[in-house]
Amino acid sequence: MPSLRDIQSSAESGDIGSQCELAMLYAIGKEVHEDNREAAYWWSLAAEQGHAPSQFNLGNLYYRGKGVELDYARAAHWYRKAAEHAHEGFMGRMWEYCTVEESRTGIEAAIYSAFVNLGRCYANGHGVAKDDVEAYAYYNLGGIRSGPIGDIGRKNIAMLESKMTRAEISSSQTRTRELKAYYCKISF
Repeated sequence: MPSLRDIQSSAESGDIGSQCELAMLYAIGKEVHEDNREAAYWWSLAAEQGHAPSQFNLGNLYYRGKGVELDYARAAHWYRKAAEHAHEGFMGRMWEYCTVEESRTGIEAAIYSAFVNLGRCYANGHGVAKDDVEAYAYYNLGGIRSGPIGDIGRKNIAMLESKMTRAEISSSQTRTRELKAYYCKISF
C-alpha cells in the first residue's frame, strides 16, 4: 500500500485512481481526519475525468447530503454516469497503484451498484420521476451480480413485485432486456 504522501502527490498531479483513493481516506477518516467535503472535492475531480467508482461515490454523497448539499438529481446524474461505463466498455488500468484486474473489479462494482442505486432513485422519485417499471429494470440489472450488491437488487425487485400488476412486471422485464442490450459491453 502506498503512503498517504504518495497518494496525495499522485492525486495532486492528476491521477484519477489516486484522487479516488484519497477521497475514500477522507470519507472514512483513515490516516486523515474524516472530512466529507474533502472527499467530495477529490471524487469530483476524478468523476469529471470519467472514473466510474468516483462517479458512484460522488452520487452517494449527493444522495445522502454528506459533504455536499443533498441533491437527488445530481445523485441520479452521477449514478447514471457510472452506469454508462457498462455501455462504453472497460477502460483499462485506472491508477498507478493497482493492476488492471483490480481496476476492472472496482469499475464493475461501481457499475452494478449504480444500477441498484438508480433503481432506488426511480422507486422513490429521487432526482427522477417515480417509475416502478424503470426501478425494477435497474434493480434487475444490479441483481445480476453475485454478492451483496446483487442481493439488494433482488430483494428490491421482490418488494416491487408485491405491489405491481402482471402487466407492469411484464413491462419491467421488457425494459430490463432493453437496458441489458444497451449496457452490453460488460458481461451480465
